[in-house]
Amino acid sequence: MVTERDIPANLDKQVFEKLFKTFFPSLILFARKYLPDLDTAKEIVHNVFLNLWEKRETIDASKLLKSYLFTSVHNRCLNYIRDQKKFSRDEHLTTFIRVGEIGAEIVEHVIWAISTYKINKPMILTYESEDDGEVKTLEVIENPEFDGVTWEFQLTITDVESEGNDDGGSGLQIFWNRKPVKGIALIKPANLDRVHDNYQGNAMFRIDYSEGGEYEYDAHMTVSAANLPVPPAFADPYGMKTLKMFAGKKGDIIDVFGNSDYPNAYFFSNEIGVGFNWAFVAAGDKTKDIGVAEVGLPRNDLDQPSRSVLLEDYSVKNVLTEAILAWNPSLPPTLVNAYLANTEAPGYFDTFGFVSAGERPDEDYAELDVRLPDMSPYNPKAIRDLTISFKAD
Repeated sequence: MVTERDIPANLDKQVFEKLFKTFFPSLILFARKYLPDLDTAKEIVHNVFLNLWEKRETIDASKLLKSYLFTSVHNRCLNYIRDQKKFSRDEHLTTFIRVGEIGAEIVEHVIWAISTYKINKPMILTYESEDDGEVKTLEVIENPEFDGVTWEFQLTITDVESEGNDDGGSGLQIFWNRKPVKGIALIKPANLDRVHDNYQGNAMFRIDYSEGGEYEYDAHMTVSAANLPVPPAFADPYGMKTLKMFAGKKGDIIDVFGNSDYPNAYFFSNEIGVGFNWAFVAAGDKTKDIGVAEVGLPRNDLDQPSRSVLLEDYSVKNVLTEAILAWNPSLPPTLVNAYLANTEAPGYFDTFGFVSAGERPDEDYAELDVRLPDMSPYNPKAIRDLTISFKAD
């Protein structure tokens, strides 16, 4: 136990660690008077101590340090409430889940449209799009070949005004078979809606979908995105350029794995490099609304498919520890470990988000835990260099 009378004017590591252990619990309780979420309260208190350590040479620690700590926590809690911004540990996982949901919605809409409008024979027509008011051409052909497969049909939609461009004005290509249901959709939003999606430029998406029972799933799909518009690094260093994810469904269980690429990303400083992949494997139970995930942060130029390398050597905890110490080698281990307490793998989630890290909270997660070792992310370099293109005529 350390009191303010014991604190010298200049903090060293030993005194700082005692200070941290003394005030951390009471500061957490204080923060939770404003914020009901424990993880958010912990993060705010961690940041207050981090700020104290950075300013240790300019602050006279022997003077009213307790007041300083509680005032800092109070102000940061109010700022959080004002801004309504929270760093969510499952932010990226939520993004991937939403990408999967959007992919499934697109597939369902396409299957519905093909069935409803009886698109089962060659045809060609032009129409005015309700989205951008531009004239589009829709063409259906039989028995096309794509990706080494002969399909029953191919549907292509092109923007007439853009047909002279390198991409031929293509906005959508769909290849499909009916029994069992399988298909590939290639999408370029800028050519489908030249008013609202023109900002996406050369961004393209690909969805591979099958109900053929491959890999022992009832249905599965792979969603890819390439050439996404990346904002300038100074504006947002965490803009995503490419993405590829697999999702397989068997009963109520959903397995997901994949990577996304952030060419300008860095952590704390650029000392350990710029450009990272967010690589992960996850499993969820739709009925129980729970999930478990392992995440890695490999460099995006890493040419390595090994699961152990991507998720263990480049685990979130390992990468962020290296980044923090490269940024500030003098940080006390107690503070570093406390800051990264919830980065142990795997992470557990429920309806409300992050639950715990490292050890499963209850046996409901046991069935999901055993699924993770059989999944692995993609090669980071392959995802960084991912390209998507339409079938050439």
